[in-house]
Amino acid sequence: MEKGKKSLLLLAAAGAALAVSQPAQAQAAITTKMPNGKTMNIYSKVSAKGPSKKVSSTKYFKTSKIQVSASKKTKKGYYDYMYANGRPVGWVKESWFLKNKISAAGNVYLVKGDNGFDKRDALNYAVDSRGNVINPNSVQASVSGNKLTYSYGKIKKTVNLYYVDNPNSGIRPEVSTQKGPKEVASTRSHSGSSAKWNARNHYGVETSSNSWTSGGLTLKTNLWEPRNLSLEGNGFQQVGPVMEGLAVNGGWAYSSWYASAGATDVANPKGNIVAFKLSKINKYKAQYLSPRNYLYKHLSFKTFEKYSQNLKISPYIKLGHGQSLGASGKYIYVLANRNKLPGRKSNGFYSEEILQLKKNNLQLNKIWSIKVDVGTSARYFHNAAFAGDGTMYGLFHNGGSHSYEYWKLNLVGNTWKVTKVTGTSGNFVKQKSGASPVQGLAYGKGHFYVAFNNLIFKVKENGKYEKTWKHTTNREIEGLSVSGSKLYVQLAQRGEILSGKW
Repeated sequence: MEKGKKSLLLLAAAGAALAVSQPAQAQAAITTKMPNGKTMNIYSKVSAKGPSKKVSSTKYFKTSKIQVSASKKTKKGYYDYMYANGRPVGWVKESWFLKNKISAAGNVYLVKGDNGFDKRDALNYAVDSRGNVINPNSVQASVSGNKLTYSYGKIKKTVNLYYVDNPNSGIRPEVSTQKGPKEVASTRSHSGSSAKWNARNHYGVETSSNSWTSGGLTLKTNLWEPRNLSLEGNGFQQVGPVMEGLAVNGGWAYSSWYASAGATDVANPKGNIVAFKLSKINKYKAQYLSPRNYLYKHLSFKTFEKYSQNLKISPYIKLGHGQSLGASGKYIYVLANRNKLPGRKSNGFYSEEILQLKKNNLQLNKIWSIKVDVGTSARYFHNAAFAGDGTMYGLFHNGGSHSYEYWKLNLVGNTWKVTKVTGTSGNFVKQKSGASPVQGLAYGKGHFYVAFNNLIFKVKENGKYEKTWKHTTNREIEGLSVSGSKLYVQLAQRGEILSGKW
């Protein structure tokens, strides 16, 4: 081995030793890698001769967030020291990782007049010759005709790019509006945190469950979520601690995770979709999925392996605000919109993207852009709900008529077309300067569920108001979902998933 390379590897190995003793302190050498799906052994030791002392198997970590802090060359090839979901695990052969590959959505359908799609929006990941995931900003993107090409060095990936007529331009749909509820005052406190989510308690684990009851609906703690599922402080590699959105389907809960609160305020917000199999993870012990030794030491390694098999983490991809999620039998859907439009406006003639992700690996499969206008004004949806594979409901607060509109869009061919619009009169919650503080929208069994902080309204699909629930959690609602006969709610600080029946 060349002397320079040997020195670099020795430095990396020293970094690994430090990372094991202080896993929360991310090293400069930390890189993310993508597993190739094979089952291989993981070892506690590696020498020039090869690995020794098996400690685990990659079968537990095929859908985990994998990071590497060091690499050693042996007679049996290169071995990397790996972390899974932020926790140190051991040495694995480098051949377990994908190399020289770019992954992206297969097809992108842009309506004519689209003004929101960024050329890197369809990218899942790019990995180099050693399997290191490349910062997406370093991946070149170019468009030629109907082809979008990603490249990094000699690695290339081509995406089919289609420009389609916009079926929702200058439309005049009939809006059937039903009588709404009397406006209620917004609860003053909604930016609080759970008992231990503060510096004084070192953002420690919660040890008791919550329960709030209103109007026959009791919401109880279903899962206390981890703070991070990666090493901390590595920019685009960090997973958490900010959660947005919620979709529950088939016993799995899906949320959008971001590295910071401000990550959703930029033009093209990126983050990770994180999924938990709710029945397989203890609602308290999930908090010990952590890069911090003083936390993960309370979770046995066997339990850690089991939990890792029952969670999934997507690559770092475009998600938008991330509050509008849906799930079907095979796919996850995201309405990738902007939390803040230019000029801090709430509406405008801007396009949005509907993302379709494969459930098995949480990677982008297709992208469609939508742009809805009624001639003199637009309909920009900050909240949406999905029903199956071909239906989306976009919620629009009409400040002029003081009403909420529910826009039904169906996938017709390769475009999402408005097929029905209903509405409910009133602002629901007393507004400040016309702001619409909706925090989540869900749809199930012919009903909409519209969430404000501490408040949830139940409305029939035709717009008829039915009920108001007030659960004073004093924390922000970040997502809402209906699965079967249960309503699920995502709370912020610490991330907490509630569920309840009525």
